[in-house]
Formats: sequence, structure tokens, C-alpha cells
Amino acid sequence: MGINCTNGENMKPYYEHAGIQIWLGDCREILPTLSFGSIVTDIPYGIGKIYGQMFKDSVENFRISIATLSGAGVPACTTMSVTRLFDIPSDCRPQWVGVWRKPLGVMGLAAYPIYPHWEPIAFWHIKGDYLGNAGHRSDVYDFMPERSHDSEHPTPKPESLYAELICHIGVDAVLDPFMGSGTTLVAAKNLGRKAIGIEIEEKYAEIAARRLEQEVLQFPYEEQRASVQGSLLAEVEGEEQASEAAPLLFLPDGVLPPRATKAVR
Repeated sequence: MGINCTNGENMKPYYEHAGIQIWLGDCREILPTLSFGSIVTDIPYGIGKIYGQMFKDSVENFRISIATLSGAGVPACTTMSVTRLFDIPSDCRPQWVGVWRKPLGVMGLAAYPIYPHWEPIAFWHIKGDYLGNAGHRSDVYDFMPERSHDSEHPTPKPESLYAELICHIGVDAVLDPFMGSGTTLVAAKNLGRKAIGIEIEEKYAEIAARRLEQEVLQFPYEEQRASVQGSLLAEVEGEEQASEAAPLLFLPDGVLPPRATKAVR
């Protein structure tokens, strides 16, 4: 791993190994210097999240991030906050909006006025046909969310979701211009794909580099996908069994569950 200089003509990657690169700096400055075939990312939410000292998570910067993706001219997609769906500039509207459906929602977000059970996935410049060939699949992605307290990043995303997105639109080298802790790059590495990440906060670049240094067990994507889906199914079944054993919540005082209700004579 080499620490880079992020200014000037002699820029070098922060990390580079086996077809994976990490660049440290502002993606608006670095992206035009790179060669890539598609973009898979998770842009900053624009809702005031604290990611670090180098970036302000404002609505203005959200719109700039969207413009960066829509203007790249390659197949691109990003997960995003549903609360910012209508803040996308009119000249940057996505070609399609898919759904990341979270089978069990996010239990830690009960403070929201509406219980969050999905997030948009915005797509630009995607190609495919309607015969089940390359580039054609459902626009609903069912994947369990990651819990933020189990991660070193405030908004972690499941690697399995990004592996699916890479396989759907990934062409040549995949770029993640808002890399965070490196989930897109880890997914690409596990799939045997080339990938490039750009991150403005060095602490996240360091986390991503550490993740990428871990050994990868190579096996075909279909087997990997089946393994991931099997693990998700087991997790869902475990959560459902736990919820059946737990007391029912949100019932008004004095109201019993249907199976425990006494018959009225």
C-alpha cells in the first residue's frame, strides 16, 4: 500500500493490487483522469450525515453527486435515500428507478415517521433487451440491510446487493466514486472483476484497503449467489422465529393477539 499525492500530474493510487485501485481525493478532480466502463456506488444521502471532515452531506452536494453520475456517460447506478428522490435535478433524472427491498426492514429506524422498508436504486445509461438476455432482470432487489453499529461506516451496505448490481450493469472496470468503506470494491474483487474506488476521507480509504487485503475464496458467481441467498434465507427464518417468540408490539392496551382472544358468549 502506498500513500498518494492527490494533487498534480504525478498522482498515484492510495492502494493498488490485483486489478483493484483506491484513489484518495475529490472524485470531481480524479474521475476525469480514469478509465472505467460502469459505475456502481452509494452516493452521500444529503440528509446531514456526518461522514468526516472533508465532505458536507448537504442537499447541494447530493445534487452535485447525482450530476457526476448522470454525466459520466457510462452505465451507472446508485442506492440513495428515499427522502431525496424528488431532489434530483430535472436534467439528471435517472433512466429507471429500481427498489432495494429490505425483507425485515431496519429495526433501528423506529424513530422515522414511516417505517423504512425500501430504498431507491437510480440507473442511468443501462442497456439490455426484454428477452431475458444480458442486462435484463427484475427491478426489485431483495437483500438484508447491514447494521451500522456492526460497521466502521455510518451507512454500510450489503456486499451481496452490490455484487448483484455489478453483475447487472458492470462493464469492464467498475468505478465507485463515493467508495466509503469499500463494499463495491470488495464485491468486485470477490467476483474477479477490476474496480476503482475514489474516497475523500482517508479513514475510509484505509478501512477499504484493509478489507481488500483479506484473502478471497474464489468460486463461480452463481455458487456465490446461492450461498448468499441461503445465508439470507437462514437469517430471515431466524428473525421470523425470534419475532414469533417475542411479545407483540404496537398493540393498544387491553387488545390481545387473535389466537389468545376469548370467545364472547
